[in-house]
Amino acid sequence: MAENYQFETRCIHGDGGFVEGHPYGAVSVPIFQTATFAHPGIGKSTGYDYSRESNPTRYELESVMSSLEGADDSIACATGMAAIGICLELFGEGSHILCTEDLYGGTVRMFESIGEVYVIDNKQMIAGGALSGCGPAFVYMFIEALADGAVLNGLPRDLAYKLASQTVLGSAKMVKETQLHPGILKDQVCSPGGITIQGVKALEENNFRNAVMEAIDRSKK
Repeated sequence: MAENYQFETRCIHGDGGFVEGHPYGAVSVPIFQTATFAHPGIGKSTGYDYSRESNPTRYELESVMSSLEGADDSIACATGMAAIGICLELFGEGSHILCTEDLYGGTVRMFESIGEVYVIDNKQMIAGGALSGCGPAFVYMFIEALADGAVLNGLPRDLAYKLASQTVLGSAKMVKETQLHPGILKDQVCSPGGITIQGVKALEENNFRNAVMEAIDRSKK
């Protein structure tokens, strides 16, 4: 039923699961101000222990935000700095972060101190998220496929994975450092009548480009 709710309804009720069967018939989530929660027994928890960790009100807020954004999960923070701190904990050196153009400038500068930041239009966030969020899975499949091809021709699998990974890493580094169009770099590797262009022909015959484009397109829906 929740999937049929309009946006305005989900802003208030989320997916509607929390208040169903509420003992007092509440139609919206009550504000829980308690600091601690009773347990039904030793070692048994209702899912809530201390409000500083979580409570039903905050959980419902997170659920509503997830519903509105189409996200798997959300985390509500007491302050903006707390939210920024969580983000910084998730990313390591060399990471890249997508953020909307209306993000606070100080936050962008803080993100830039640990990695690359790309500020994009709000309307482009879905496509950008599909590329950056789902893209790694497609790259992993490509690495696996490269290795499988090498194994097919007699290379040990562990070595095949190492070579395939390094090939993708080196190629990505070339694109970033040279700032050349990927097509130009591809052409530089393909000798006239050589074996590389034969492999490119095989990829084109099997709709490689279209398959990748379709994967991104479906990932944003």
